[in-house]
Amino acid sequence: MLAGNVDTTHILCQEDLTLVREEVERTIHQGAPGGGFLFSSSNSLYPGHNIQSITEMYRYAREIGKYPIVENRRKQG
Repeated sequence: MLAGNVDTTHILCQEDLTLVREEVERTIHQGAPGGGFLFSSSNSLYPGHNIQSITEMYRYAREIGKYPIVENRRKQG
């Protein structure tokens, strides 16, 4: 098993949801091929993290993180 990590320090503290989606894509496409991937943040979530960024991280991961993993799914759909 491999646990994938979205950067909580730089990505989840800011408001740019495009950056959040890009980080989710990077994390899934680097870690998920071959199976056994567990999507997660890189650390615990705390006050100070942007709740919209956290919500978008999990929403988008559910959208693109289904097996089989399709490269560039966002651009295709």
